Parts: sequence; C-alpha cells; structure tokens
Amino acid sequence: MHVWIAVTLLTFMLQGAAGTPAPQLADLLGSVSKNVKESQASLPDFLCNERVTSTAYRSGKMRDQKIVESIFSIEKSNEHREILAIDGKSAKKGARMPGLPVNITGSFNYMINAAFSPEMLQWYDFTQSPEEGRFVVHYETKKEQKKMIWNINGDLKPAHDTGKAWIDPAAMQVARFERNLLNIGRMSVWKITIEQSPFTIGDGQFWLPKSFLTEITERDPRDTGTFLAEYTNCKKFTTEIQIRVEH
Repeated sequence: MHVWIAVTLLTFMLQGAAGTPAPQLADLLGSVSKNVKESQASLPDFLCNERVTSTAYRSGKMRDQKIVESIFSIEKSNEHREILAIDGKSAKKGARMPGLPVNITGSFNYMINAAFSPEMLQWYDFTQSPEEGRFVVHYETKKEQKKMIWNINGDLKPAHDTGKAWIDPAAMQVARFERNLLNIGRMSVWKITIEQSPFTIGDGQFWLPKSFLTEITERDPRDTGTFLAEYTNCKKFTTEIQIRVEH
C-alpha cells in the first residue's frame, strides 16, 4: 500500500480549566485565531530533528515499515529535509526521502493554520464543550466551502472534515488537534492527530507540532497504515547550527 497526500491552501458559560469559566465561543476563537496569525507572521526560519515512522498493516499485522531521521527545516515557507538515517543506517549526503508505505507531505503546521487562521474561520461551524484542564472546540467544515482542497493520490477533493481542538487556557494556543477527513475517495478512514508544545525559537516562543500522526484505512478495512512524524530540538535556522540525530 502506497499512499501520498499533499495539503494545499487553498451564549452560555462552560466550565473549562480547573473550574475556570471558559470564554464565550466567539472570544475563544478570536484569541486563538489572533495567536495563530501572529505566529504565522513572526515565526522565523527554523529547523528541528525529525523522526518519521511510516507503517502499513494487513489485518493488524505489520507488513512494511520505514523509519527516517532527518534535519527538517522551514525556510521562507518552504519545507526541506536533510536525510541523516534510514532504518537506523546512516544515509549518504544528499540522500532523498525513500519510498514510504504512507507518505504525508507539506503538512507540518498547515492543518492548524487551515482551521484557525482568521481568514479560514468563515469556512467552519464551531461548538464548544467543557473538559477539565483545557478549553475544547469542535468543528465541521461548511458544505459550501471550496477554499481547502485535499490532493489524495492525485484526486482533488474539497475538504469535508470534522474535528476537535484542545486549547491551552493560559497561552490560548492549540495544544492538541484532531481532524477526520471525510471526502477521501477510495479511503474509508483518514484521521490526523497533532500534539503541540511551545518551542523557543530565536527570541520568541512558538507553539509547534511535537508529533503529527496520520491514521488511514483503505476501502478494504484489512489494509491500514500510519504516518508518525516527531519533532524535537527546534531552533532558529542559522548557518552555525548543526543538529544531529539522537540515538
């Protein structure tokens, strides 16, 4: 099974953290959206250690897996990778990403930006629910939206998605994000889960993914797969910085 996706852009009070009343939904969305926009505008070029584990299963048994370690960087909004190791073996200089059982590209922090950037809020219906420790927002794309298009194995599909976001009440940043893609052609399940943490990059603090997990099920439910990207040691990009794989 080889799967490839590129993502392109296209009132009442609830009890929240430790009994603290959650803000009303519009205020909550406004605060989160403002922070997302500010991060987009001020995030400098940076790089991280990245570990990708891509796995295909048949009837619950692993049948193919690749583990790739690299230096992942974003420079002028473009993603780059310097492959350091493949399946535990050092890679040659200039090595390319090998074929993966499940390959997800162009999605480092796009999914959260696509949900909470100010210009994107209009394409969703949001609701709010209580949960101890964090504020929780549920969302669903509006049926008429055409702004977001998923490219799944070359098949362009308008996004029709549902999901949930857990908001850190102190930072008003997305701490955990789930998205279920529903308009996915021959696939029957496509679920994305992102865990975020604050990273100090240059002189600022930015909430970025520490893990990005995609879980898929093909039309034949016996065929499933996962793509897990994990990020550590994120730093501002300079010519002096060198990041090495930690074993």
